[in-house]
Formats: sequence, structure tokens, C-alpha cells
Amino acid sequence: MRKVTFVVAVLSLAVASCGIFDPRPVEYPANETVEDPFNFASLLWNTDKQFNKLDYNDLFTDDFIYVDINGNEFDRKTFTDHLYTIQRQYEISITWRNDSLHDKTIQDTFFIYRSYHISAVDTVAIPPKTYTISDQAEFKLIFNSTINNWNICYWKDKYQGMSIFHPLFTPDF
Repeated sequence: MRKVTFVVAVLSLAVASCGIFDPRPVEYPANETVEDPFNFASLLWNTDKQFNKLDYNDLFTDDFIYVDINGNEFDRKTFTDHLYTIQRQYEISITWRNDSLHDKTIQDTFFIYRSYHISAVDTVAIPPKTYTISDQAEFKLIFNSTINNWNICYWKDKYQGMSIFHPLFTPDF
């Protein structure tokens, strides 16, 4: 009987000393701050739709295509790599204006037309240079019911030349 009591006492001390009964710090969800330097969230303002995530991997579909005014096409990787580069080099202010008279939804596809005005300050240039661009773009968005999210699958820029969105944009346009 003494051996059993001794074994129970030793096991109780072992369990108590391992800390499983100590209070643990509370783990709060990570505060996800999503940057939206190009103000993509406002593309869907004044519609009954919204983007769930603004991260480029979630915002643009895998088969996304950017088309310039001349019909040249660029894939998602080329386009998003360019957006990251522009983000690092420029202080960007952009306004998207809704042209909802031309917006239309066909099943799970949403066609939108937006005017934009961009002011970009090249922070690398000495002295810093400011560029302003205004024009229009059309977008095709699809609804992904699996993740309950709208995604951009097509973007046609109407700017004559290379807007700041164009993957071949250079400051000396």
C-alpha cells in the first residue's frame, strides 16, 4: 500500500511540476493590416459586391490577364511583380470613379468600367518627380463560390501609352 501511495504522490508531483495547470498567455488573432496603395477596394464601392482580401494573390485570379491599349497581354505574375515594384518606388494616390451605368452582371461574372486619376511621386529620383495619369479601364471579375470572393480576371487599360499600371512602365514615359 505504501508503494502505491508513493507512486501516486510521485506522479502527482510530476504532473503538477510540468506546468500543464499553469495559465497560458492568451493568443490573440494576428492583426492583419492589408496595404491597398492602389485603392483596389474602391473598385466595388457603390455596388453590392466586395473583395474579401486585397492581397494580390487573392485579388487576381491565377489566369489573370492585363491588356494594354495596343492589345499586348501580361500575365498575373508579371503584372503583380510590377505592382510591388511601383509600390516600393512611388508614393501613390489614386482615385477610381465609378461608371456604374455600364456595369453589368451576367451570372457569376461582373463587368465594371472605372475612370482613374493617379498621382505618383518618384521617391528615388533626385529631386523627386511627380507623375499624374488619368484615364479609364475595364475589368472582368468572377465570383469564386468556394471562397466566397470576387476576383479580378481581366483588366484592360485604355491609357494611350503606358500607364503606371503597365508592366513596362518607366518614369520617362
